[in-house]
Amino acid sequence: MHQYRKLYHRLTPLSAVVETVEEKVSLKPKGTELIEISRAVNRVLAEDVRAAVNIPPFNRSMVDGYAVISDDLSEAYENNPVKLRVVGRIFAGERPKIEFKHGECVEVATGALIPYPADAVVPVEFTRKIGDDEILVYNRVGHGENVDYVGSDAVVGEVIVHKGTVLTPELIGSIASIGIRKVRVYSQVSACIYSIGNELVEPGERIIEGQIYDSNAYMVAAHLQASGVSADIRGIIADDFREIKEKIDEALQKYDVVITIGGTSAGLEDITYKVASTYNPGIIVHGVKIKPGRPTFIAANKDKLIVGLPGFPFSCLVASELILIPIISKITGVKGADRRVVEAFLLAPVRGKPGLTRIIPVLVRRRNDTYFAYPFMLRSSSAIKLTSFNGFLTIPEGIEGLSKDAKVKVILRRGYREEDIVFVGSHCPLAEELLLKLRGKYNVKYLFVGSTGGLRVLKTGISDIAGSHLLDPETGQYNIPFIHRHGLKNVVVVRGYYREQGFIARKDALKKVDSILDIIKNNYRFINRNKGSGTRVLVDLMIKNEAEELGISFREIRNRIRGYWFEARNHYSVASLIKAGRADIGVAIKYVAVLYGLDFKPISREIYDFIFTKNSLKHEPIRDFLAILGDKAMEDIIKKYPGYHLHPDSGKVIYSC
Repeated sequence: MHQYRKLYHRLTPLSAVVETVEEKVSLKPKGTELIEISRAVNRVLAEDVRAAVNIPPFNRSMVDGYAVISDDLSEAYENNPVKLRVVGRIFAGERPKIEFKHGECVEVATGALIPYPADAVVPVEFTRKIGDDEILVYNRVGHGENVDYVGSDAVVGEVIVHKGTVLTPELIGSIASIGIRKVRVYSQVSACIYSIGNELVEPGERIIEGQIYDSNAYMVAAHLQASGVSADIRGIIADDFREIKEKIDEALQKYDVVITIGGTSAGLEDITYKVASTYNPGIIVHGVKIKPGRPTFIAANKDKLIVGLPGFPFSCLVASELILIPIISKITGVKGADRRVVEAFLLAPVRGKPGLTRIIPVLVRRRNDTYFAYPFMLRSSSAIKLTSFNGFLTIPEGIEGLSKDAKVKVILRRGYREEDIVFVGSHCPLAEELLLKLRGKYNVKYLFVGSTGGLRVLKTGISDIAGSHLLDPETGQYNIPFIHRHGLKNVVVVRGYYREQGFIARKDALKKVDSILDIIKNNYRFINRNKGSGTRVLVDLMIKNEAEELGISFREIRNRIRGYWFEARNHYSVASLIKAGRADIGVAIKYVAVLYGLDFKPISREIYDFIFTKNSLKHEPIRDFLAILGDKAMEDIIKKYPGYHLHPDSGKVIYSC
């Protein structure tokens, strides 16, 4: 194994990666081809598309009604209708030779040609027929009203779609509207993806402890396909030099770009770079001055590229979006492929990384035309949380950090959409269902970071709702004392519901447990919740109370608990690890105990509340969420969740400040 260990070559700055690769390999498009527009979605235009006709090619009606001379209707009112004589009728697609004069009009259908000298169309709903050839008009229309003028969409010679544009369904529709059926596009780049690692398993197969599903290949393939690349997922390769070499050799015969995921970080088992170095010119970039994403390598065999992406999902995503796609965009011919960048005010301080450009995921929201960015700390290994942010903040090397309220540039992620509702707070399956009920109508984002984290984020103004179940031992109140403690202002607390919290364990284990001390006596392996969660507050309160009863310190009891520092991020994780035998006992809500077939012994009946910013209450999505909370249908919804109960004040505002 030791023979494969090799330190990084000189790290390449992120801004210099494309230029460094171009010094060794041409990144120009391979050629062009003429194809039907029906097959052109996601392909890249190789030449400008210009209008050969005016669009629309004639003055046309935008409504069903009557083509008129607008001056004739200057005195038309509901109580003073104007009479006009109808001299003809025109349907869409007809070319009639009809002209008329003052005091006359022509009936027209939507999309029909407007006859001379009409300059407006009065909608049919503002008219009434009298006899066979006359109407009364009860409403004035202005010059040009309800008329789509010739060339108002495009004029002859105007560029409709520019060279280097990725063709979307909307753009293909625009091209068809000017009568063009075939377009010249750049030759499609072909790429294949191999995932490397003994621990990987294909989605759909059964996994055992120590294995993980291969998610990266599918994510990278989707990025490539959205960039107009023909991308094939070729499967998983073991950490074996010979097998990796054989697969890459085979792929280089067929594909323009070969992408490997994993095996890039120069560790004892990471040998992909060793394979890539056997080609000519071999390794071009091995290591980029960014974190995460540093292990990325780029190599070549003649004019074929080999790109090695890191195996951890967040690192892989960063390398894909900020390194791979800019290189691919060059080869596909995409112009202006640089990502959309906005200026935003930072809502929390962040630290840099000495000697590296640090990439930090941020949640970006716009308030009154001003962007704000809240940083989230994601582990490089995180896969599920990759949807929790919509932008990247870069801290250049040499900068120690950025302070709160600093004005920063944020790279928006592909497919950026503004959120209608942002919920950040404690994990709760029922809260999740309530939010999902709004998904059909609104763009909803929810992040479970714990009760304390939810309040902190709400204070910044980036979120609309926080979910919390924090118990204050001094007052016995839930949540409201913590509003003051965290300095929140201009918020309201809406009563949520009761949840039963308790010990959960495999069958019969709870017979011997009524307290934290019982866990210690039975030498059970405990699994705790993350710091800042309401459940962690409850656990620490139990330890504190039992320590006071015994006259010993909190720390003494804490240190005797097997697994106090072994944390889970949510209730499901606690139940899952106990079910799998990784732990014996934990504290969680009754709902997950029932879901996982575990025993449950109640500790408390807690209150889960929702805290809203006052500013958010005027927005329709938030009003809809409140309507669900206060609706009688909540009685039926909550019945599906064992251990959940409505509170007499559920859905009511119980506090405002």
